[in-house]
Amino acid sequence: MGHASPPGGAAGIWNHYLSRHLPQHTTRSADLDVAGSKRQEVDDRDYTLHHVATKPAKYALTRDPSKEEKGGATKAARSTSSTTCGSDNATTHFLTLTAPNRLHILALELNVYTNASYTTIFIAKADTTGYHLPTLSIGAVVAAIIRAFVETTARFGVQTRICLFARAQPQYIFLGSAKNARKHVLSDRELIQWWMKVLGPMAEQAMGSALARLHIPGAEPAYMRSVLTPPWTDGHIFSSDSTEDHTDNGVNNAAAATTPSTGDHRLAVATIPNFPDDPKSRFLNVLASEARDRTTSVDRFFLELQMRQEFLMGFVSGILGVQGCVVVPREDEVQSHEKGGLPGAVVESKVYLRIHDAIITSDYSDEELARNATAQLCADMPAGSAFVLHGTKPVSKADSNDGSTASSSTPTVSSSPSQPHLAGQVKPPATVTLIGQGLIRKRAKPPRTTAAATAAASASTSAPQASTQDKSADESQSKRTKTSVNI
Repeated sequence: MGHASPPGGAAGIWNHYLSRHLPQHTTRSADLDVAGSKRQEVDDRDYTLHHVATKPAKYALTRDPSKEEKGGATKAARSTSSTTCGSDNATTHFLTLTAPNRLHILALELNVYTNASYTTIFIAKADTTGYHLPTLSIGAVVAAIIRAFVETTARFGVQTRICLFARAQPQYIFLGSAKNARKHVLSDRELIQWWMKVLGPMAEQAMGSALARLHIPGAEPAYMRSVLTPPWTDGHIFSSDSTEDHTDNGVNNAAAATTPSTGDHRLAVATIPNFPDDPKSRFLNVLASEARDRTTSVDRFFLELQMRQEFLMGFVSGILGVQGCVVVPREDEVQSHEKGGLPGAVVESKVYLRIHDAIITSDYSDEELARNATAQLCADMPAGSAFVLHGTKPVSKADSNDGSTASSSTPTVSSSPSQPHLAGQVKPPATVTLIGQGLIRKRAKPPRTTAAATAAASASTSAPQASTQDKSADESQSKRTKTSVNI
């Protein structure tokens, strides 16, 4: 592997988007274990981002059966999008972030498609290991990476779409990371809300009041009303009203698209993108195998989608989409982004798959295994894929010394109870017991004793029993004043 690019040069654009979200290290740092305690001195005080991408290939994101020769396409050919034909240019991107403690902490896989009508970014996978310090906001970093893709792939007057299917799993990329007690896991509903918080500000800022829609198959209207917060509305970005031109000279006009369509009779296969490893795509393939792809409308597609088995097993899944024109100052600036793009190593598809498989089969179940996996994978990454990132986010002394003083969100899965205190962390002060309304239960003051009372107690034959009871009471009170640290 080649050396990581310094903060300037090729790494400059990554630092532009990410450095302000990474905690800064103002002094020579030590290698930190997951609890925040010092292990050994290291030379690198910075984060390292690896970015690997495939070469552009033709891909049919959607297809129009009416333009296919009658009987010319078999069911098998219609059931999948070809990578050798189609009007879309497709690239796949894999990114990992390594912390100063020499541990992988984040990985993202994205697919980018471009055609004359749209730039489409599909967030395929996102996962964390849980080995980052609480001073790092995973949500802010993920949002910054996605924004980098949005802005550097933008084209003047062409709408950008961000698509995501959210469903909780124990781990998506880092094998065994769910066994790490520090991995902040989320339930299905929490994961959907996490992604809404990540993508929502982008719709309002980078994409200038774009459409932001959430569809939860099978959800009751009352539940959707309880979940949706501005700028999110109920529905999906593949509806007919979202395809109309709601822009004025490249500026979004969200008011023109606030009312969902009363009916969408367009063909689903010609409208809904066929993303890799996506439940919607699997259903599109089923329609093709049943020869219903030429008759199933968009409305019918989503009606039947909620009845499929993978949506009837108690899981809550969200189809999130953001669509709009990216706010850019000048057309020539967008064109300069298109020419350069985001820095990274561009490799053949077979090399990309080898790197991808090596990462998803490595063991991250404990810190030592994760450290070994990180070192091996970073060493095997292709030249030109590594970039040094300088953190500039201010960190208080308390935060840097005590990991228990901050919390972080992680785009992972399943709800988790409060975590036990970790070895190596500075223990928090004992807490007091609250009795409601913010009132504090005070400890009973010991009674005042006189010399006569002391003499009487000494002479009493029940003194040993009383002493034992007092000791038990003290131990009970001590237990009540200790709490676990939720990290």
